[in-house]
This record gives sequence, structure tokens and C-alpha cells, in this order.
Amino acid sequence: MDNIKTVDDLIKEKKLTLEEREFFKDLIQETKDRDERIALYSWQARENLKKLSATITIILEQTSILSRTLVQTLDEMETYYLRSLPAERFYRE
Repeated sequence: MDNIKTVDDLIKEKKLTLEEREFFKDLIQETKDRDERIALYSWQARENLKKLSATITIILEQTSILSRTLVQTLDEMETYYLRSLPAERFYRE
């Protein structure tokens, strides 16, 4: 029964008669409907995960750019601060 993937596979495996198929008709149809919904929901979940992954990638790239910009800005601020200090504030031997 490892190769059974759908309701139709199960019906073939169990070799249901026409009478049994008619008796279980509602159950079989309900199960097929659920299989279709599961397939749809699985596809939607995969698509949503792809979108989420793409969004996270963009966020990481933007965060990296922001980090580099902040480091550069801090370096420039430090340079400006040091240049704006009066010469007598520096220690000389």
C-alpha cells in the first residue's frame, strides 16, 4: 500500500465492486474533493513561501546596504569631529 497516493489508487488496490463504489460514492467524492483542496492549499503554501523568501532576501540586501551606509557615515562623522577639534586638544611629545 506504499504506492497508494489517491482515492482512485485505493479503489484499484482494494478492487471495489460496482456495488461497493455506489455504496461509498459520497465518501469517495468527499475524499476526492478534499484531495483537490489539499493540492490547491499545498500549491498556495509553496507560492507564499517563495514570495516570503524573496521578500526576506530583499530585506537582507537592504539591511546590508543600510549597515554599510551607517559605518561609512560614522567614519565620516569621526573624521569631521577630529578635524574640528582645536590643535591644542591633541597630545604632542
